[in-house]
Amino acid sequence: MKNSDIRKAVLTALRRNISDAVTWFDGRPGFLDEQDLPAVAVYLSDA
Repeated sequence: MKNSDIRKAVLTALRRNISDAVTWFDGRPGFLDEQDLPAVAVYLSDA
């Protein structure tokens, strides 16, 4: 399974279970603005 497939599966599961309004990031955001909060980011490290 590729990293992008893993992130997609995790994001799908999280979206099903988090009904609050959040900003979603597939990968580590380089910059977060106050408007982006609350935010959920899914990224893999050391993969």
